[in-house]
Amino acid sequence: MLGIRCLKRRVLCLCMVVFCGGMPLRSVEGQETFSGQYSSAIVVLTPIKQTPKLKLYLEGQLRLQARKSQRPLERHLLWTGLGYALNPKTSLWAAYGWTPNYNPQFTNEQRSFQQIIHVENIKGGELMLRGRLEERFIPEESTPLVFARALVRYQRNFKEHPKFYWVLQNEVMFNANTINPNNKRGFGQALSFAGLGRHITPHVMAELGYAAAYFNSTNAALEHILMVNVFYFH
Repeated sequence: MLGIRCLKRRVLCLCMVVFCGGMPLRSVEGQETFSGQYSSAIVVLTPIKQTPKLKLYLEGQLRLQARKSQRPLERHLLWTGLGYALNPKTSLWAAYGWTPNYNPQFTNEQRSFQQIIHVENIKGGELMLRGRLEERFIPEESTPLVFARALVRYQRNFKEHPKFYWVLQNEVMFNANTINPNNKRGFGQALSFAGLGRHITPHVMAELGYAAAYFNSTNAALEHILMVNVFYFH
């Protein structure tokens, strides 16, 4: 029992280091942009009846921006995939997505990913760790951009109002290869999110919050985003 508690403390300390170390900071050479971006997502995780350990993954995202009023749609992402539960806390996932970009011109982009998710109950809340390897197939590039993503998410219900919860999340992304001057090997992006959520039903929850996204490229920038998430899980 003592060993489990020590392990959980170490995991929590490691997550805090990753979370704080990966916070998107404004670089001296970069620019801070109040882009007026808006992001929404609907994620569905549901088991397949014949094989309960298999789960269906569906995700839709819509990203809008106010930088160019003539073209407010930035990008949309449509993912479909499968997951396999190794145990009640750990699962493996693979998915394929259509992720076209509309700015500055339309590009028909596609992606795929493989990931592992682990969930622990710590300090009265839920800690989620996610490691993902993602492949981005950019048009006119002969080689896909491969990048690794590490996400730490912690959410906890309010004691007096258990239907509501607060959430903190941070994700860092590292490019595994170089395909052009804007996509070089090494640290690529960081996305931090803080928000409030509500359990609408035992299987549906929604959250609203603020996200800061830092992009490490030739035109490094920090963007401010209003984010809305809706999750369905079974």
